This record gives sequence, C-alpha cells and structure tokens, in this order.
Amino acid sequence: MIEALRPHMLQALRFGAVGVLNTLAGLGTIYIAMLAGVAPVPANMIGYAIGLAVSYTLNRRYTFRGGRVEGSAVRFLITFAVAYAVNMALLLGAIDAMRVDPYLAQLIASVGYTVTFFLLSKFYVFTGAR
Repeated sequence: MIEALRPHMLQALRFGAVGVLNTLAGLGTIYIAMLAGVAPVPANMIGYAIGLAVSYTLNRRYTFRGGRVEGSAVRFLITFAVAYAVNMALLLGAIDAMRVDPYLAQLIASVGYTVTFFLLSKFYVFTGAR
C-alpha cells in the first residue's frame, strides 16, 4: 500500500518545494506591499499575480512532469481562479467575520489555496503525471 502511494507522495513533495519558492515570491510580496501601506486585498492580488507565472513553469516542468501538457495553460488558469476564490473567501472570512489579524489571515488563506491548487493540478491540469 505504501509503495502505491510513493509516486503521489513524491509529487506532493515536489509541489511543496515549488510552493516554498512561490511562498517566498508571493507571500513575501504580499507582506512587503502591506508593510508599504497597501491594503490586504490588493496586496494579496499583487503577490498571487507574481507567483502565477513562476508556479505554472515550475509545476509543469518539475512537479507534474510527464503529465498531459496540451491545453494545460488554460486548465492552469481555471485552477488558479478556483484556488484563488477559495483563498479570497478564507481571507475575507478570517478578517471580516472572525477578526483575525490580517497577517495571520493571509497565512490561513494561503493554506486553503495550496491544498485546492495541488488537488486540481494533479487531477485536472496535469493528469497522467508521474
């Protein structure tokens, strides 16, 4: 059973490594923008826009290599839109409804985004990847 999960676990680890780079670029940009006085929502949008190109390139070439590539850019953008909607719902819910500190809310929202993005990337964008 564990051997059957091995390829999925390795893929999740590669996704995590790419995520570290995206976090440095995206979340770093978000926090820098907020420290510069940009409101949380626009700062979030700026950070995720920067991470999008990096994410597609690294996930296509490294995380999900060998998967279906034809049409993957469009599916990737759709996946991003869904994951980003989850992110924004969590961000706004945490800040507005739960009164969570905006910096912590960004972290909470990024977890929802990451889980959603991985699952959709694996089963919708880059299907058949090893």
